[in-house]
Amino acid sequence: MPRLERLLCESKSPQEQAKTAFAMSGICYRNPNAPEVHYAVPILTASARNKDTEVRIYSIQALAAIGKAAHKATPDLVQLTRDKDAGVRMCAVEALGRIGAHSRGSLVALRIATSDTNDGVRLTAVKALELVQSNHK
Repeated sequence: MPRLERLLCESKSPQEQAKTAFAMSGICYRNPNAPEVHYAVPILTASARNKDTEVRIYSIQALAAIGKAAHKATPDLVQLTRDKDAGVRMCAVEALGRIGAHSRGSLVALRIATSDTNDGVRLTAVKALELVQSNHK
């Protein structure tokens, strides 16, 4: 993971960054509890704000795969629920659900996303909201 983190941060190529974030996402899905994965949260959070849509999507998916241990990414994910790209919005909403983000800001963002113009975002927001609420009863 450290080499991938370095490549994600230092590469000037959006395609290379996207491929790196995609690889990191796969590692996170298979090893969500590994310490190396948890150490990557700040870098993935920063790359979730990348100007390239694919980099944002794959970085957000990696954060979602990490789950609760990625809770520090919540404020950034809340902002990304308003991204111009529907794919980014949908991933951010799903990530909030997987992380179990139960802050006031995240709940408001999820409720707003249930009225998104995109069907996928709306459906994902409903499921994420249900998941977060069921985990905090």
